[in-house]
Amino acid sequence: MTIKQLTQALCVKAPAASTMVDRLVEMGIITREENPADRREVQVRVSPKQESLIQEIERRHLQITMDLFDKIGLEYARMWGALCRRIQEILDSEQTQ
Repeated sequence: MTIKQLTQALCVKAPAASTMVDRLVEMGIITREENPADRREVQVRVSPKQESLIQEIERRHLQITMDLFDKIGLEYARMWGALCRRIQEILDSEQTQ
């Protein structure tokens, strides 16, 4: 994604996003590259060496969530889903204001 997309996704200003990107690049977590189609645009992506770690974290998170939903039952899982959708609606409406 671009730095601009990152600032929008995180709801932060460009300097804050740039600082975060700088730190993550130094740590080897992400890479920063010029967009070959538009050299003024900088793209950031997860570094190849960190990609498998992130996939493993996502897999574990999904398994934990599925186990939790099995324990709480279908009714509460549906309520959780409805609550998450409502929260997302509120956040989306506040971003467009």
